[in-house]
Amino acid sequence: MITVNGVKRTLEQPLSVTEYLEKNQYVPVQVAIELNDQILARELYGSTILKEGDVMEIVSFMGGGSGRNEEMDRTEDKLILGGCTYTIKDVEGCGGNSVVYHAIYNDNLNKELQHEVLIKELYPYHPRGGIYRDENGNISYISEAEEYMQNCKIRFKQGNEINLRLLQTLPSQISGNVNSYEAYGTYYSVLTVHGGRNLENVLETTDSLSLREAAKIMEKVLDAVEIFHENEMLHLDISPDNIILLPEQAFLIDYNSVWSVSDKQ
Repeated sequence: MITVNGVKRTLEQPLSVTEYLEKNQYVPVQVAIELNDQILARELYGSTILKEGDVMEIVSFMGGGSGRNEEMDRTEDKLILGGCTYTIKDVEGCGGNSVVYHAIYNDNLNKELQHEVLIKELYPYHPRGGIYRDENGNISYISEAEEYMQNCKIRFKQGNEINLRLLQTLPSQISGNVNSYEAYGTYYSVLTVHGGRNLENVLETTDSLSLREAAKIMEKVLDAVEIFHENEMLHLDISPDNIILLPEQAFLIDYNSVWSVSDKQ
């Protein structure tokens, strides 16, 4: 017995992740997989065998169902926001409320050159599948999930506002935000690619950190936290997946988890 998107499933025979996806009519290149609370790299789908007790989340992205609408060419993983066409290259990460894509778009002047960005899509996880991507690629929800979806939209918009306000006063210390949009039934933010490495990835690919290395990382993280505290804000999700490490500093991301001390809600 395994759990897939909150539902218990019985496997009649051992299956790899790829085999499970294909058997259940998913397109492997159009989904992100979280297996036992860890993002599973796409190149491991074929070699990872599902076993008793596994918990798997399947997040469909930019591929939805088999339909098509005038704004999204899902066969090429394209997304149009604010009149700009973005090509989705990969899934950067996914959490309880959002999916983050790595994307590119062409420069308007030097059309042979491209910009790299991250696109954050509000796509909350609902334990009973009440929030889903419909056959046209839009985020939809059942009546039972409507209140939760609306609350998630409020937090997304508030987080975006906090990001923009901090950028006005501390542009060199806050992760960049290019623009945000309402489209396809949900919200999107186009974010700057700063380079650096996600701390979660660093920890997963490093056998061990020396005490000195760990202390240097902690110092950068504390400097990043101080920015929020100085502005009377609390970041409530300081976890490795929300920390971007650069040579001289760290950025805290996921502004949906930032609260103002004066917020009464």
